[in-house]
This record gives sequence, C-alpha cells and structure tokens, in this order.
Amino acid sequence: MPFTATFHGFIENTTDTLLIIEACIKRWTDGLLWSPSRILGNFLVYRELVNREQRKSLAPSNGLAIDQRERALVGSLTASNTPYNFKENGLIKKTIRMLVNGNFLHIVSYYNKDDVLNHVLRTPSTSPLFTNIRISPDLMPHLQGYSNHSLLLSASVIQAKTRMQNDERK
Repeated sequence: MPFTATFHGFIENTTDTLLIIEACIKRWTDGLLWSPSRILGNFLVYRELVNREQRKSLAPSNGLAIDQRERALVGSLTASNTPYNFKENGLIKKTIRMLVNGNFLHIVSYYNKDDVLNHVLRTPSTSPLFTNIRISPDLMPHLQGYSNHSLLLSASVIQAKTRMQNDERK
C-alpha cells in the first residue's frame, strides 16, 4: 500500500520527535513485514523482513561485521545475532509513543540505513522546514520515563541556533 510521507528525513533522536509533534505532522501506517521490535534508547526499532515467499528460498543471514554507527541505527537487530532474514537494503522502522495532554502520540520513522550513513536524509533538527519551530516547554513534562536532561539540552541548542539564525537575518 503506497503512503505519502509528511516529512522526508530521518528521526535521529527524541528532540527530532518533539519538532515533528510541534509541527503537527501526522503519522501513517504501512503493510510491510517487520521483525519483532527491539529497544533502542527511547525508541522501538524494527527491520523489514523478506516476504514469506522469498523467505523459503533464502539461507539464513550471514554474520557480517557491523560498525558502531550502523548499530546506532538498528540496535541489536543485526544479521549476526537474530534468526530473521532481513530484506536486503530494506527499511528500518523507528517508533516512539508519548503521552501528551492525555493522548498517546505515535511517531513512526522509516529509513534505509545506507541513506542515513551516507547523509542522504536530514533530521528535523537540521532541516530548514523546522527553523522557526520551537519545542514548547509544555511538552517536556509529558516525556515520562525519557531522558529529559538530554532533551532539554538539545532543545536549548536548537532554540539558541534558531535565535542566532533569526539575528543573522535582521
């Protein structure tokens, strides 16, 4: 089923998620086959699997070495430690759920690891689309169980960067 992205980029961290929430970008659903989830920081991460027909003809994934940056994208979902047949050049799905004003918000990010490793995708915090978006201090208390210290620090950096850019335009 085709879907249209409301932002084309890479959600790297929780601050990027807050920018998406502030910008009121909506989520979408997909019809792809995914591995079981693994926890990666504040997120759940899934890897796209080959479809059932292809799976029958494939040998199990080989245990190729994985570098630190790649592990930051897929967590423990590597070919060397799972019995799953990951789709070659398949998507990675990264999700986060937050309770905001009594509602659970679900953010879903799809990306190809090579696009992230080769800097093809921008993060919301580096995209000009979000230059004037300020993360509301009201969102911070709703991040129950998340690393608020790093979020506040990241939000402060983004707000300071935005102020500097606005000052340069004057």
